[in-house]
Amino acid sequence: MTRLRPSEGVEGKAYDPVIARRLMGYLAPYRRRVILALALMVVSSLMGLAGPYLIRLAIDRGIRAANVTLLGWVTLAFVASRLLNWAAMYGRLNTMAQVGQEIIYRLRGELFNHLQEMALGFFARQEVGRLISRLVSDVGVMREMITWAIVAVANDLLTLGGIVLVLLSMNARLALLTMLVLPVMGGLANLWRVRARESYRAVRRAIGAVNAELQENIAGVQVVQAFARESFNARRFAEEI
Repeated sequence: MTRLRPSEGVEGKAYDPVIARRLMGYLAPYRRRVILALALMVVSSLMGLAGPYLIRLAIDRGIRAANVTLLGWVTLAFVASRLLNWAAMYGRLNTMAQVGQEIIYRLRGELFNHLQEMALGFFARQEVGRLISRLVSDVGVMREMITWAIVAVANDLLTLGGIVLVLLSMNARLALLTMLVLPVMGGLANLWRVRARESYRAVRRAIGAVNAELQENIAGVQVVQAFARESFNARRFAEEI
């Protein structure tokens, strides 16, 4: 079995296709539920796009044309689209939450079993608090990614694509003029992404250091008190955080 490597000070790429394929492998047993979540995502996106169109229809052909009958039907359609959007979103989030919890349960079990097989030298080099941080904090972040991020990104891309198509169909010149800001938005988003990644890594390292310090002090509290090192350890812990 591959040996775990110390992660502190060793930062991988922002996107590693090998790791991504390994993570996607955990989704394979749940492909039906993932497909269901994606289908609900499509429904939610379509209902979200239908809202502005129905409002336009209500104003142009209902209110301005004094067509009360059409206005009533459009209002009912708008309410139905909102309810369907809510139901699809609830189903998608609930489905992916279940999938995420089951995957994390399996992953944590595999990590625990893997740690049991590591050599004693590995534990001599690693701080227990940092290992606990990996098993709890980092795996928890993966749960958030599986539960929210994967489908949310796909949903945002689908919604954005739908908005672009609607704009182009309504007024191509105005749509292209509106899209002039996209390069600026893309540059700002990329700048934020780089800074956010570095900040997240700094927080991740800090959490690992704090957990390691807490574990060592709690496990060795008798030794700390025997040598009257409470003040020294408190100052060192303050420096860690």
